[in-house]
Amino acid sequence: MYVFTINPARVGHLDVLLPIILQLKKDIPDIYFQLVYFDKDQYEILLKNKFLNEIVKDVGEAVLLKSFGRKGSILRKFLLTVQLIPYIFRMLISKHVIFLQWKTIDNLILRLIAKIASLKGKSLTYQPMNNHYLEEMRRYFDEYGHPRTDRAKKLRDRQFTKSVNTGDYALINSIDSLNYFATMGYSKFSIIGYTHLYPEYIKYAKDKCKSYLSEEISIQQPESHIFYGIFVNKYWGRWSGRDDNWFIDRFCEIVDCIRTIEDNSIILVRAHPTLKTDIIERAIKKSGHNNIYATYLHPTLIGIVSDAVIGIAESTSYHYVMGAGSPYIDYGGMQKENYEIFPEGSLFASYGTIVAPNTSLLKEKLLDKNLLNSAVLNYEQLLKHRMNLSVFKK
Repeated sequence: MYVFTINPARVGHLDVLLPIILQLKKDIPDIYFQLVYFDKDQYEILLKNKFLNEIVKDVGEAVLLKSFGRKGSILRKFLLTVQLIPYIFRMLISKHVIFLQWKTIDNLILRLIAKIASLKGKSLTYQPMNNHYLEEMRRYFDEYGHPRTDRAKKLRDRQFTKSVNTGDYALINSIDSLNYFATMGYSKFSIIGYTHLYPEYIKYAKDKCKSYLSEEISIQQPESHIFYGIFVNKYWGRWSGRDDNWFIDRFCEIVDCIRTIEDNSIILVRAHPTLKTDIIERAIKKSGHNNIYATYLHPTLIGIVSDAVIGIAESTSYHYVMGAGSPYIDYGGMQKENYEIFPEGSLFASYGTIVAPNTSLLKEKLLDKNLLNSAVLNYEQLLKHRMNLSVFKK
């Protein structure tokens, strides 16, 4: 099987794709995955992400095409297209081909590649993250299906006026996603489950976790330590709308709370990729505690080793933490107006995240082992996860 994808817009797209390839490889050992980049910045981000880059090397390769001319120019597009010819030829000579494209197949060259792939196998579109998208529906529409905003009205109208080219099928995570993507104009679906829960991916991450952890923070025998994670999400975004000082205060509160429970624990701090690292350094310094490490370890790896992960502001990264077996606590609350849509205090509470808006509740919930364990045990069932890769069969 030859699997081919072009220019993912973010490295996070590979969190969706690579577990699929690993799972398929179990039954199809000769599968080969080629990932072709036009964007040098995104290619270099992949190279820096050791975990995802190692998976790519184990199942195939990532290639950066040479760029000529001004970005967006006809010359540049033409020369990039010419460089795709060897990959198109490989599709033509392969017995079974899968073409994976992000969201839509929306230009001439993608439609050509998709057509060839459909003759030799399938052309499939995927979504940029593992998610149920129910929070998107709640954000845009009320309980009666009426649009909350002008943007929501346009989304609803699109359902009846515009069809999205998704190739043979659009891959989605669960039945809960159907309504959202129908609203976005999608019509042909294949429900594949949540790829971060695929057993081959989890096994791969657990096998590699110790070595990555030792390399990242230079700790020998990490299994003999107690770990907690702090995820610094987009606290300046539309849900929290806070500033750096607010974040630093919340960070110090979390660290103090963890230290009262496990004084010798190691705290792994993972920041949103767009956040400047100096703010994390300032927060760690102000906390006044040791054994706190800023890291870019994959959320799955942090979830594997942590007793719990506390997130400042909202993020779908909780999926990777809970999928790896660690409970996830949303801390700090949202802007007041957002409680009207999400009265439970988090976008993701209905899918197993634990909500703690203040330090007393945070400590209470970190000490409640039954609550932490049940959150993880119930997570997969709440998602309605069921792995199904039949769409990839010839």
